[in-house]
Parts: sequence; C-alpha cells; structure tokens
Amino acid sequence: MARYTHDQFTEFRDTKIAPSYTNEPNGFYGLTNMSRREQNADFLFAYKTRFSDFSLNASAGGNYMFQYAANNTTKAKDGGSGLIIPGIYSIGNIAPSNIQYYSSWSQKAIYSLYALASLGYKDYIYLDLTARNDWSSTLRTKPFIFLPICIIKFVA
Repeated sequence: MARYTHDQFTEFRDTKIAPSYTNEPNGFYGLTNMSRREQNADFLFAYKTRFSDFSLNASAGGNYMFQYAANNTTKAKDGGSGLIIPGIYSIGNIAPSNIQYYSSWSQKAIYSLYALASLGYKDYIYLDLTARNDWSSTLRTKPFIFLPICIIKFVA
C-alpha cells in the first residue's frame, strides 16, 4: 500500500479595527500574508504465513513528512499611535515611526522507517519485535531517534 497527501493554503489578512474597539486612539490597521504546506508520503508492506507449529506476521513501512510555513506582516505597532486619520485603513495612513514589519519562515522534514514481526508458536507463545527509526531535520545534535521494542506474550 502507498499513498501521498498534499495540504496547502495561502491566506491574506486585511485587519481593520475601529477606534472604539481598541486602545489605539485612531484605530488599527495591518496586512498579513500567510502560507502553509504539508506533504506526506507513506508505504506499507505486509506478510503473513504459517509453517508447522509456527506463525509469522510481519510488516514494514516508511513515511516522509515535510512542512513549510511563511508569514509577512506590515502593521501599526501594538500600543502605538495607530492610524494618523481615523477611518482610513491603509499602510500609508500609519506614521513611519509607528509601522512594524516582520517576516518569518520555517520548514521541517521527518523521514521514518518502521517494522514489526510477530512470531508465534502453537498459538500459545509469541515473540513480538518492533523497530522504528525517525530522522528529523530539527534535531541537530543527534538527528535520528531509534525505538526498538521486544515483547514475549503467553496466551492462557
């Protein structure tokens, strides 16, 4: 089995706040451009068999995930003087000393591989082995995480 998903949006915010609704003496104005994107790809293989008194169920798979985000904002400073002329909502109506600009972006990727095997004997005792390894773009000192698990089960 394999699948791929892509989720994305871009949003433009035009924020207008009247003087009666804010502490800004003449009102507030700001513009924000936002974009987000996430991509995921998965695959999974499965295998099941019985031989004599033994059974084996196994699966293995992986995942790729990538996220990206960006923001650009221009607005009147919080707690500043707001707009120069009340009711005119434009960047040009914000005093140069009261304007605030900022932008940011981030991205993150995680690659994962995982496997599971369950070996049974006479449908009475089972040995389960699981392993997962994740490689993350945000972990700098040790960019991977390995998670092994071993379980022995008895059926009464």
